[in-house]
Amino acid sequence: MERFPFLELYIRLARVVAAVVAALAVLQAFSAWALGFFAFLATLVTGLLVAFLILVGADVLACFRAIEQNTRKGS
Repeated sequence: MERFPFLELYIRLARVVAAVVAALAVLQAFSAWALGFFAFLATLVTGLLVAFLILVGADVLACFRAIEQNTRKGS
């Protein structure tokens, strides 16, 4: 039996949220195009960075899950 039953759900949800954030960042960046190129670029980079950080969080959870499962098997 898995010790953290909802961890896989959180990882999948984080990946979906990251994809949605990235898509919205692109849409928002094109909306900011009217303010100029640098506003477009800043909005795009910021949104994609937030999506990347969400993916990093999902990867940390996946690593935690793998470490927890491997140490439990050894005991």
